[in-house]
Amino acid sequence: MVVLGILIAIYALNMDVSVTVPARDFGYGVSTPQTTVANLELMSRRQNTLIFGGILAIIGAIFSTFGSRSESKDRSSEGEPKQLVVAQPDRVEFHDGKFTVGVEVFDSFEKADDYLKRISK
Repeated sequence: MVVLGILIAIYALNMDVSVTVPARDFGYGVSTPQTTVANLELMSRRQNTLIFGGILAIIGAIFSTFGSRSESKDRSSEGEPKQLVVAQPDRVEFHDGKFTVGVEVFDSFEKADDYLKRISK
């Protein structure tokens, strides 16, 4: 969102807000040359687009800041899981068209690691 907001703001800053006024002859020796003038409607469009891009960039920055903080809090508060489940490939059975896999539940990494060492021999 931040990048999109910045790109919209850059686009808004590059918008052309001028219109060309053709040369006119009013008679009696009064004439105006062709010139460009600023158009209020185009300036308003540029301003609104710039505001939208800025708000989008700010909201994206807020989301990315608080989103990354909440993810890091969630990951750090997990700690060690209460139970570890290890599948037992030697206990795969087929009954009634379904496979069932035996599992072993452990309450610590050490016990699970010892079990895996024992069955891998």
